[in-house]
Amino acid sequence: MKKVNPFSKYKQITKELYKKNLEFFNVNRELTLLQRLYEITTSTFDLTDLAQKFIDVIVKDLGFLFGAVVLKDKKLKSLEVISLT
Repeated sequence: MKKVNPFSKYKQITKELYKKNLEFFNVNRELTLLQRLYEITTSTFDLTDLAQKFIDVIVKDLGFLFGAVVLKDKKLKSLEVISLT
């Protein structure tokens, strides 16, 4: 007769719950970031100021070491850094 571990079912359920909680955490973090970016968008009218606030929030909330917003100038065929954190 095969011996069945009574806790194997609970281990699987625990793994699935952990996975779902991690997914919810990531979705919540993304939604919070989008809300903060929306608030910045509705309160800032200068492009350079907007870009700087955006990159500051993104770097902080996502835990990056640095970030930049770069615009492409098609006429000059160059890139211009308008904000850097």
